[in-house]
Amino acid sequence: MMEVFTEEGIILEKKGDLAEIAIMDKGNCKTCAAKPFCSTNSDGVYSRLTVLDNLDAKPGDEVVVEVKGTDILKAVIMVYGIPLFLFIFTIGIVIYFYDGSPNKELIAFLSSLTVLAFYYGFLKLRGSSGKIDAKSLPKTVKIKRSFQSVNN
Repeated sequence: MMEVFTEEGIILEKKGDLAEIAIMDKGNCKTCAAKPFCSTNSDGVYSRLTVLDNLDAKPGDEVVVEVKGTDILKAVIMVYGIPLFLFIFTIGIVIYFYDGSPNKELIAFLSSLTVLAFYYGFLKLRGSSGKIDAKSLPKTVKIKRSFQSVNN
């Protein structure tokens, strides 16, 4: 059985099937497993989350959002696991090849930082290219309260 996390939020804006929602900080955001998907506003009051909306919710609607545990695990591995592996692997390889050099630790450290900079740059470019994998996004599963009648 697959673990699924649910959260409630309010739709801020819509762009086709994608919606930006605000999830209010209930004090447990620091320990939330879905934190890699969120970004807090400047006041730290809520987190913005991009979700796939197949329910045709409108801005202002209160919705229930579902995030699969496997998607959270993939995000955590991409942001933390792979960089840790690259950092340690690069240090090991550089120290092996610069065995006789008195500055091998410094060279290995700087090489690892360079590899990490390229990796995070690649992730940033891939994320800003506009290609979003809709299968891995959180999804709206229920409109809890609709405010569509207020806008009409």
